[in-house]
Amino acid sequence: MDLGDLRGRQWCEYAVPKFLPALRADIVLNLAQRHGLSQRQIAAKLGLSQAAVSHYTTCRRGNGSVMRIYPDLSKYAEKLAGRISRGLSGARLTAALCGVCTSFRQGQGIGPCFCIYEGVSKPDFLSSLGDGIGFPRQPCETFVVQRLLPHIRSGVARSLSGRLSQEKVASALGVSQPAVSQYVASGRGEGQLENDVPALREDVENLTERLEEGLSPEDRKSSICRICVDFRRGGLSQAGSG
Repeated sequence: MDLGDLRGRQWCEYAVPKFLPALRADIVLNLAQRHGLSQRQIAAKLGLSQAAVSHYTTCRRGNGSVMRIYPDLSKYAEKLAGRISRGLSGARLTAALCGVCTSFRQGQGIGPCFCIYEGVSKPDFLSSLGDGIGFPRQPCETFVVQRLLPHIRSGVARSLSGRLSQEKVASALGVSQPAVSQYVASGRGEGQLENDVPALREDVENLTERLEEGLSPEDRKSSICRICVDFRRGGLSQAGSG
């Protein structure tokens, strides 16, 4: 994988629209072709709608580009399909998908996965959150990309906009200038978390200071990963998992 594909994005922002759909598509095909499951059975096991399963089987979703570039991933999909057919589900399925994602990113030299190292992708931790997080969808889909990252970036952009130009804020955050404008002018990212969590607010303030002083793109990504992991461990229940 060309690391330039990530640009300023966190890994999960690549995984959600590209990696996970491709992996799920291969799992769905394995369940249908190797294990003889119907679309309804597959949907029930994966927590998907039958329409979504149909889209995967007809390549209208998750067209497998990641699999074609990295054929070794098909081995993971085949193994997971076998485990799913034997009953793997819920938090353990979520953790298993996290494990495949981690193996892939580490194989591509994308850096450490704090979710794995810090235990927030382990089945026991995920189970403690309850089904409200949207199992078996991944936390990166249901919470991190949709809510937490916009919240962090919004806070940084609004803090820095009074001291730096939007171009410099965009460069510091690794996002486009129009995105910064939306964060500042239209409140993009605000209101993503229902309750104020002091520890998260402090982390965002510290990140803002470090970005203003100058932080490399990789250090920025690692810092945001750390904030995400710390929040998921300590603050998720306070803010509501949605």
